[in-house]
Amino acid sequence: MLRLSGIPFRAFACLSVRGTGNRKSKRRICHDAFSTVSGHLRGARHSGLLFKPGAWYRDLDKPAWTPADRLFPVIWAVLYVLMSLAASRVAAQPDSAFALGLWSLQIAISTLWSAAFFGLHRVRTGAVIIAVLWAAVLTTTLAFLAHDGLAALMMVPYLAWGTFVLALNISVLRRNPQAEMT
Repeated sequence: MLRLSGIPFRAFACLSVRGTGNRKSKRRICHDAFSTVSGHLRGARHSGLLFKPGAWYRDLDKPAWTPADRLFPVIWAVLYVLMSLAASRVAAQPDSAFALGLWSLQIAISTLWSAAFFGLHRVRTGAVIIAVLWAAVLTTTLAFLAHDGLAALMMVPYLAWGTFVLALNISVLRRNPQAEMT
């Protein structure tokens, strides 16, 4: 498990956040950035513990371009760090409530996918959720762009990953039409 706590990570989180210039404000923003990232990673970990791939996923016919199972937690950890840092940067900007609401929405949709795909074994439902998630991530990225270009750039890997995972989900659905029935 990737461990992202302690002084070095706190320093990294603070470097990504634009402060208002005053020392107390900068410290508060850094604390918020670290708290956002830490909470996001804990939530992702708990979701992964609740909805493990297991034998059902292992037995599915998957395309050759499916990443190794051990890469998924690493990829998600990097994405969650980037998304959280992006949200922390936008949160430091005035009038960012709508953009942060979109960010929260895409986090909730992401959690629904794990439950549908791994928890309920609903591959088709998973594909629909990922398509909606992709649109939510794109919308969030564009909303972040209006506040902070670097924050929007931090969301691009998640958008790329969403595109890849949607293609993977659709491929798994086509290769396993019976999977939706189990």
